[in-house]
Amino acid sequence: MPTSSAQSLTPVLRIVDRLAPASVLDLGIGLGKYGVLVREYADTMCRGLLPPDRRVRIVGYEAWEKYRNLCWLAYDEICVLDYAQAVRQNLAGFDLVLWIDGPEHLEQIPAENLLQQLCADNKAVVISTPNGRREQGAWKGNTYECHRSIWTAGMIRQYGGEVLLETDMLVGSFAGRFPCSSSESRSS
Repeated sequence: MPTSSAQSLTPVLRIVDRLAPASVLDLGIGLGKYGVLVREYADTMCRGLLPPDRRVRIVGYEAWEKYRNLCWLAYDEICVLDYAQAVRQNLAGFDLVLWIDGPEHLEQIPAENLLQQLCADNKAVVISTPNGRREQGAWKGNTYECHRSIWTAGMIRQYGGEVLLETDMLVGSFAGRFPCSSSESRSS
């Protein structure tokens, strides 16, 4: 679905507040809730700015054009394409990457490889995903919404992340270099 669990809001926004990022990449923006919240917390709370002043650069990727709505105006740039197909340099150099309710939509090995790439190429990464198996097929004709991989708290820790929330949802944060070198990454 183009929205995410309310459980993830507090841990994700605590990271935004703590990091006060100058640039944010949001992968799989859905309806755009996190663009609006990052704009509010990173620009207004952290920097005391009100619209139209913007200091935080927010870039979003969304594969499903039909989710476009007014919340997308919070983004400085939106790429309507499958982020798994994006050119690597376009996903690099951000202070914070939000991959909220996204990892489960890719097959396991490509999702793990993308997480590794994001962690290697950006300062911090936050993911949220269902904890364990949660079946979900296409939603309103959008096959990108199918769940294709399973994530656990142990996996987040294995990859060097900190588990911030562990209920039926997981939120994990990663800072610095991913613990596996690129030669150890799995092939897709």
